Amino acid sequence: FDRALRTILTEFEVVKSKAISSEELAKAKEYLKGHLFLNLEKSDSIAEYFGIQRLLRDQLSTPEEIVERYNAVTASQLQHVAQKYFSKDRLKISVISPNDYTDLITKDIEKGAI
Repeated sequence: FDRALRTILTEFEVVKSKAISSEELAKAKEYLKGHLFLNLEKSDSIAEYFGIQRLLRDQLSTPEEIVERYNAVTASQLQHVAQKYFSKDRLKISVISPNDYTDLITKDIEKGAI
């Protein structure tokens, strides 16, 4: 667990300090677009997609409009968001395990290891 947590948090620090590559950004965008369209292959999924938008946002966006928004995201925008939200004061960790990692996590945060 400790190794996995440190790896995740190290990646947060990398994203905060260095913009991701154009290749990695393109790969992430393609993944999101593929996931969006795969989830809309059935009529009940389409109904759910638009229903959730109406209920939660009171605005409807077509899948194509969502893809346009994905395509507009830049590496520097992602870095700015990471710098804003990937911080110790915003850190929330959930662990499902028979072991209690509270002390380990708290000690690592206090000494700056996380």
